Amino acid sequence: MLGVAGMDIEDKAAVACSNGCESTACTHCTQRALAAKQHLFTHGDEQRYIYYVHSGCLRLYKTLGNGRRQVIGFSFAGDFIGFGIGPEFPYNAQSIGRSEVRCLPRGTFHKLALEIPRFAFRLYEATTLELAAAHDLALTIGQRNSTAAVASFLLWLSRRNERRGVAPTTISLPMPRTDIADYLGLTGETVSRTFTRLKVGGLIRVTRKRLVQLTDMPALLELAEGMGGEREAFGYADGLRRIPH
Repeated sequence: MLGVAGMDIEDKAAVACSNGCESTACTHCTQRALAAKQHLFTHGDEQRYIYYVHSGCLRLYKTLGNGRRQVIGFSFAGDFIGFGIGPEFPYNAQSIGRSEVRCLPRGTFHKLALEIPRFAFRLYEATTLELAAAHDLALTIGQRNSTAAVASFLLWLSRRNERRGVAPTTISLPMPRTDIADYLGLTGETVSRTFTRLKVGGLIRVTRKRLVQLTDMPALLELAEGMGGEREAFGYADGLRRIPH
């Protein structure tokens, strides 16, 4: 089997796509830069492309009938956006900060998925993770209290880091608290108050703006899974002082 050096440009492009459009050798793709709060697409736009997030972070959201916003997910560097079998996008995708995406025509995407096993596996993996996130969101909204929901959100980001070979105890939160609230079905005030309780309880530490260190993973896991009460999990920061409610 030829190595990359012995491939022609189309073969190199196919390999780049099979690795997630991470390389500029991917001649199938076009690049698009997004400013903060700029939409990649909106609900009802024609699904012409599959997008790969090269850098930055995007919020995926829907506007409900009562005018409220429901964030349905976040797409980080390394994620695909735009799966669906309908002709139009059923939600909005908006860049949180400056982002860059690679745009792959849907027809080309489907062709590569059929012809390149590695690419098909990436498609399967991305779809599986998207489905798991949807199931977890339903569980979070339906069953968990606010503390368990926030703990679950932090652990979800931790597991994402681990899958990508990044330190699982240091997570980036590029999104504002209002995004997290709209994702978890909480209010912004509740999310901020919960973060404060987790910090005072010694479960997390904010090391820089929007960079969080998870300092007590077992306790976060207990909270997320509903094992024991909040008092038992982090009710006393130092054995004497109770966390304020």
